[in-house]
Amino acid sequence: EGPSDRIYINKWLEVFCDSKFIEGSDYQFLYYGGKVLSHYSADESAQTDLISILTTNQNSAIVIDSDRRQKKSKINNTKVRIRDEFSRIKGFCWITQGKEIENYIPAAAINSKYGSTLANIDQFGLFPEYIAKIQKNFSNQKVPFAKGIVPHITKENSCEMLDLEKQIKKLYETIQKWNRISQN
Repeated sequence: EGPSDRIYINKWLEVFCDSKFIEGSDYQFLYYGGKVLSHYSADESAQTDLISILTTNQNSAIVIDSDRRQKKSKINNTKVRIRDEFSRIKGFCWITQGKEIENYIPAAAINSKYGSTLANIDQFGLFPEYIAKIQKNFSNQKVPFAKGIVPHITKENSCEMLDLEKQIKKLYETIQKWNRISQN
């Protein structure tokens, strides 16, 4: 998705996997954000006008905000298509269980930084509304907010956040395979 997601994912790789991988050497982030995803494909055989993710890099993984507002809400057709394409190539595709990546940020980290007493955000809650008491104009300040909050993110305060630990460990295993490092 975007630059703030990179900051969180790097931190979670560190806290859940004690990652020694180096961004830019062992793996790299590319941002697509929102509607731009509809212009990409991971289908090697498709003859389309879509941009091939695999031409960019055969070792590709993707993280997608579900953007769901309720448990019964469906993810959109583009996200379903990308998920299915990654499944066919046995690639890593993580569609967030919550609305966005920010729904994985533990309240304990926020409370530690700001001295607040927030509870964890609802799985499908809108993060800008949730954080408004602490951070005004959050949508325009996502990267500075992420940089400020990650020192307060720990394994202990993150391990109960939806499917976060499971997904980060799967991503780490994927990066290990790309770098031909055996899993111990």
